[in-house]
Amino acid sequence: VVAVEALADLSVPGDGYVIDLLYAKLDDHSHLVRHAAVMAMHKMVKTGDRRTGGKLLMWLREAWKHSKGRGDDFDVKKEVAAIAVTGMGVAKGADYSLAFSKGLMSKSLHTQRNAVARFQDKMTEIGLLEPEQLTRHFETQTSSKKYTAVHRNAATKIQKWVKTMLLVRTMKRIHKKQEKTKLKYKKAAGGPGRTKMQRKKALLWFMQEEDKIAEKVVK
Repeated sequence: VVAVEALADLSVPGDGYVIDLLYAKLDDHSHLVRHAAVMAMHKMVKTGDRRTGGKLLMWLREAWKHSKGRGDDFDVKKEVAAIAVTGMGVAKGADYSLAFSKGLMSKSLHTQRNAVARFQDKMTEIGLLEPEQLTRHFETQTSSKKYTAVHRNAATKIQKWVKTMLLVRTMKRIHKKQEKTKLKYKKAAGGPGRTKMQRKKALLWFMQEEDKIAEKVVK
């Protein structure tokens, strides 16, 4: 706790490196350390630090993953929300800021995450946050080493399965169309008094149409 407090006291406000160290302490097992990190971030995060604001919003959306077995950390979440609002550079008394803070105090995780999502939408609407910025922030926090060859192979197989299902549906639709077309030209080619050549010529149109359908499948 003393080391965390010293980080804020001995560093210049806005120092991204120190803020990142404090950000990592939000997931510490000790509530005292988490609270000290929050108080230190209050000193460090400057108004308009959208990078930190976006990262903290992402942390709030994923906070339930880290709170298992140690309570809901309502006080920590409330303070983190206040720092995120400072980072985004918006008025703390605005309706959407108040709704954001109030939503995080709900016992329902679904309500908490909705509050963050609505606040994100508002930030995007007024141009303080780029669309999908939260996702990109989260990706920067996630090490690619966490994803093994097994994960990548599974993802590839799922993609192939989806493409196969789409192709099967397309082929079924085309097959039905072929059967309809074939039946149509068979009726035109049949009938009494028709020679073999006449029937062949009538079916020629079907074969040409079938070629066009085959070209579409290849494309």
